[in-house]
Amino acid sequence: MSDALAILRFYAASSLILVFTLPLAWNFFRKSSRHLLLYSRFLGLLLVNYTVWLLSALGLLAFSFRGILISLLLLAAGGAFLCRMRGISPGEIRQWWRRSWKTALFDEAVFVASLIAFALLVSYYPKIFGTEKN
Repeated sequence: MSDALAILRFYAASSLILVFTLPLAWNFFRKSSRHLLLYSRFLGLLLVNYTVWLLSALGLLAFSFRGILISLLLLAAGGAFLCRMRGISPGEIRQWWRRSWKTALFDEAVFVASLIAFALLVSYYPKIFGTEKN
């Protein structure tokens, strides 16, 4: 697989995680909702990885692609449950999008630029150094 395709796959996967964890982030970061998509992406990446690690460490789930999907669906269900319990409608999220789409697009541009910059940095020195694989 080419490096550009790997970057695109990571971006697509993180965008999918963003969509699934947006209701969860909406519940946590509603007061500071200006950068909600950026918060949602990072919260989603953190929680999906932690959930699949925890479930596999407890022996309930294999650390695999299926385990990642199950943890993602668990987080999406938790976010939908929280939105339903707090009475947050999809119309409220759409109204937020109309108000702050420019900021959201700027946040996406910052994320993409950071992803490309880090990929370029790693491409110049891909050796793992200073970790447990040393």
